[in-house]
Amino acid sequence: MPRFCRMEKRYYLVKLIAFFLMRCYNEFDNFFRRTSIMISQGERNVRTVKNMYSGAGEVVIESLLGANELNEKCGLFARVTLAKGCELGYHTHHGETETYYILSGRGIYDDNGVKLSVNAGDVLFCRDGCGHAISNTGDESLGFIALIIKG
Repeated sequence: MPRFCRMEKRYYLVKLIAFFLMRCYNEFDNFFRRTSIMISQGERNVRTVKNMYSGAGEVVIESLLGANELNEKCGLFARVTLAKGCELGYHTHHGETETYYILSGRGIYDDNGVKLSVNAGDVLFCRDGCGHAISNTGDESLGFIALIIKG
C-alpha cells in the first residue's frame, strides 16, 4: 500500500473537495435552470393599494411571480381584485405593454377615452404609449390577471 506524505494528502484532499464542489455547483445550477417552480398561495406577495392612479377604493394585487422569476422581462404578473365600486385609475404605459384577462365579475374599461363593458373571459391589451383604466360596476368582485411586458 503506497504511503503519502502530508503534502500529497493535502493536495489530493483539496483536489477531491474542489471536484465535489464543482460537481455540486453544476448539479445545483442545472436543477434551478431546468425545473419548474411552484409558489403556493400562502407564499405569494399580496398588497393592497388605496386610490391607485387616483382611482376610487382599494386594489388588491397578488403577485403570481416575483422579480427573480420575471427576470427583468416583465414588470408584473399578478392577479388583481377590485371590490364592488372600486377602480384602478387611468394611467399610461411607456416602454411596456399591459394585458388584462378578466377572470370574474364585470366592469368598465377605459381604453384611451373609449369606454368598454368587460366580463369574465375578455382580454384587454394596452399598447406602449397608450393609457387605460378599469372599474368594477358589478355586484361582485372584479378579478383579472395583469401582465406587463417590458420593451
